[in-house]
Amino acid sequence: MDGRAQRGARAAAESAPGAGQRWARRWARRTILALALLTVLLAAWASRDESLTWDEPIFIIAGLSYWQTGDHRLNSEAPPFAQQLLALPLLAMDLPRPPYAGPGFRAANQVGFAVDYLATQAEHLNAITQSARAPVWLASGLGVWLAGSWALAMFGPAAAVTAALGVALSPTLMAHGRLATTDMLCTTAMLAASYVLWRTLRSGQWRTWLLYGALVALAVMAKFTALLLGPLAVVQVAYAVLVDKRAPWPLLLRAAASLAMFVLVIGACYGRVLDIRPFIDGLSHLYVNTNSDYHSYLLGAVLDRSAWYYYLATFVLKTPLPALLLLAAAVLGALRHARGREAAVFLLLPALVMMGVSCFDTINVGLRRVLPALPMLAIFSSVVASAPWTPRRRALVASALLWMLAETAWYFPYQLAYISPLAGGPTRAPYVLDDSNIDWGQELPRLARWQAEHARDEPLYLSYFGTIAPSLYGVKATPMTEQHYRNPGPGLYALSTHRLVWLRKIEHFTHAGVDWLTRYQPIARIGYSIYVYRFPQAR
Repeated sequence: MDGRAQRGARAAAESAPGAGQRWARRWARRTILALALLTVLLAAWASRDESLTWDEPIFIIAGLSYWQTGDHRLNSEAPPFAQQLLALPLLAMDLPRPPYAGPGFRAANQVGFAVDYLATQAEHLNAITQSARAPVWLASGLGVWLAGSWALAMFGPAAAVTAALGVALSPTLMAHGRLATTDMLCTTAMLAASYVLWRTLRSGQWRTWLLYGALVALAVMAKFTALLLGPLAVVQVAYAVLVDKRAPWPLLLRAAASLAMFVLVIGACYGRVLDIRPFIDGLSHLYVNTNSDYHSYLLGAVLDRSAWYYYLATFVLKTPLPALLLLAAAVLGALRHARGREAAVFLLLPALVMMGVSCFDTINVGLRRVLPALPMLAIFSSVVASAPWTPRRRALVASALLWMLAETAWYFPYQLAYISPLAGGPTRAPYVLDDSNIDWGQELPRLARWQAEHARDEPLYLSYFGTIAPSLYGVKATPMTEQHYRNPGPGLYALSTHRLVWLRKIEHFTHAGVDWLTRYQPIARIGYSIYVYRFPQAR
């Protein structure tokens, strides 16, 4: 073989891996996009059978009032942008204006004003619900795409698909990715801002710094949780200076421009220019509607005060075991990976900070409190799918993803009530956790269908956890009274699991004999969050 032929053969051999890598990256991008679209479709499909949850009427109607009046009095403890985004599709509907001149709006009675208005729109309730939820479905799909894209840039094609699947198959992200609340919007905005900062510190371009400032502002305007991005950015910029040896002064100038963009966008969200006083006022109203007498509930025990470890334990209980195994493997192997430290600073650290801050909460509610941590942990976990791609590593990742896929298919569409099978699964959920971890008032349509099929002519007594009227979904029931709780007479009784846990809390403090979870066995479970009991005679 002559020299030219040898050089040609060598060039072909050297280019083959590059071509293979390009093909793998194209395949990964297409797979990520397909998973993102599938996430949107599944969210839309599952949402059809879920009633408005506790917070949704407040966010939707508050956002509508902001568009129509410019008055931010309703739900002032939450920033306006996400609520306006939820209400944006309603502007295209031919709906009558809510009674803004009435006493409910003047008194800023956010719950009463919202549910009273929706009660007058029974024929449009489903259209209002699905329209307001649509932006969240899109944000959920965008979150899957962002997770895969970040993992692709940081770890490679196999990790990209692993990260996208980790986000798409997360039960908690799936559950909140189809509800008209601010949680998923904030989660996706925080993920986008963090990804852009990572890319910005690598490129140093002015326009990406400005984009970062705008994204942080939108994340904060979705939910004040995103304020944590500020101190995290300080640490991440310091890492770029100290470890990556980036020149500090250009970074500081660009960061100042990013801060200016942040202020501009914050003002714009309130309809102001260079005026963030409404933003400061909103911070002063944070947690004003918090119930200081709320008693936490964890692993079946009523807690007299909040537990610092609550969200850590809840994360373990509501995360599939294979996802936990991937995360543990990633933590153990990160330091051996070429970008392990970088991934720890930009992905693991933010998640740990969010978890750490939650340890100081005065009340413990749902895992949605730390929802933005979940996609970052999924991306960080994908490091185990990066090179070297050994048979053992391939088997570990493939088995974990197939396991997660099987669990998702088995419990779909009841992801809100998901509890790890190691803790008994969703059928044991009210014996383990409470509140929006299981029951947020989402099962009224299914209860109405069950009643029509099994108890059309039988009286039903209902104790429901939610703000919307059950009759709007076709449930025909009489509200339960204290006498019913203490001494149920003949008939059917349907109780939200949150109410069952509430009775267990009463039992804990009064020993009144009202712990239905211990005393009685249900004849049916409606989507794991409503338990139905039948009593043939008085007890």
